[in-house]
Parts: sequence; C-alpha cells; structure tokens
Amino acid sequence: MRILAIVFVSAMLVACSESLSSLGVSSDDLPLTEQPLSSRPTARRVAALERSLVVIPSRVRVGETFEVRVPVASGGCGNSDTTVVSVREFTATIVPYQRVSTSPDIMCPAIYYVDYRIVRIGFPQRGQARVRLVSRSGEERRLFAIESTVTVE
Repeated sequence: MRILAIVFVSAMLVACSESLSSLGVSSDDLPLTEQPLSSRPTARRVAALERSLVVIPSRVRVGETFEVRVPVASGGCGNSDTTVVSVREFTATIVPYQRVSTSPDIMCPAIYYVDYRIVRIGFPQRGQARVRLVSRSGEERRLFAIESTVTVE
C-alpha cells in the first residue's frame, strides 16, 4: 500500500509539470503582509512548503472548483495561520501563512510535521491556467513560487 502511494504521488508530481521560480516581490507586497519579528510574542509570516508533497491536477473543468492540498512544513514554535487565495483570470495564487514565536526566552522543540491546508479554486474560462504557491525558503526572507500549468477544459 505504501509503495502504491509513493508511485501515485511521484506520477502526480511529474504530471503537474511544476516549476520553481524566484519571486521578485518582498513579503510586504503579498495580500496579507508579514509582521516583523519584534518584541511581540508571535508574528505572522509566509510559511515554508514541503515541495515534494505538492500535488496540483493537470486538467480541470471550466467553472468547477477543485482542491489543492497545500503541504506546510511545521513544527517547533510555528503554528497555523490563514491561507490567502486570489484568482485573477488564468492565475491562481495561494499564500499560506504561519504564526511563529518571536520570544527569545522560549525553547522550541525540534519536531517536524506537515500541516495540510485544503483550498478550493476554479477558473471561469477554458484555456491554460497557472496555479502558483508562494513559499518561504527556510528561515531566510527569500520567497519563491511553485508554479504548475493547468488545462481548463
């Protein structure tokens, strides 16, 4: 059963034809700005995705919504926050956020888990569309996008 799941996920990743691209925007330009890591006990920031688990369908039906499972890398002092979805013409952008501890007095446990967030999106016209997931590169401020082409039939 486990081997079947691995084969299925691998096939879906190949079918998605996903690509990575660096974003030319700062985190302040995103739909829900990050909060600075300051004296507050927690702050909101763009989450890091577990890229190997991203699955986006390659074909969808026009006018019908479909699910995208957003695998957010979590653990330690990071907790779930909101996920912002925007659809403009043929591009859907998904930006997951998480809340992180900013207190230097707190010891964060060394745990790792994947927090799945489910979003539903749809496209109103036939053609080639893009689904873009914005992610953080670890602890760095650098943001990048995982993009996948979707055929809307």
